[in-house]
Amino acid sequence: SSHGVVTTGGITNKNGFVINTFNSGNPYPSGIDSLPPDPQIQQFSTRTRGFARIYAQTFGKDGSLVIDSALFLWTGSPLFINTGSSSFTIPNGGGAGPFTFTIVDRYGHPMSAGTSIAVTASTGKLSGDISRTIQDALVGGAGITTFSVFLNDDAPADTDPPVNSSILVTVSHEVYGIYEFRLASGTID
Repeated sequence: SSHGVVTTGGITNKNGFVINTFNSGNPYPSGIDSLPPDPQIQQFSTRTRGFARIYAQTFGKDGSLVIDSALFLWTGSPLFINTGSSSFTIPNGGGAGPFTFTIVDRYGHPMSAGTSIAVTASTGKLSGDISRTIQDALVGGAGITTFSVFLNDDAPADTDPPVNSSILVTVSHEVYGIYEFRLASGTID
């Protein structure tokens, strides 16, 4: 790989497999042209920052060189982008939303597989994308990088005065830790 470090060498086992380890580290694929033009990447983005390839090569039985590669995406720490309203006033028995947001790394790529995103409200009942675990993905989209939730009054028969409520987004990543972001705040009657 031109990024990170891959152990090399080894003898194949009886099934023809050899195991090497890829370790992330410098150099990171952060430059604008971190990879040469690649049609597989270009379908995802015109910018290749964050993508890299791991190459493997061996000799075939007739002495010919056999080369293959795997494309992978490096993920940075999560960024939160509120793409909707950040306030609400919910009447008795009512609701508000959608409250939309995006979670990406600094290059706009999806977070790595296993990243969990949870949305909670201090008062009221949430629905929508309230709990997600990101799968391995090279491109974003609904439920991968963009999310929507709705907030409803969970006690429509009460006669209490309006109460303050807030919607929080918690992102948990194996490497970068836990991040909390305020999505919206307001009152629920």
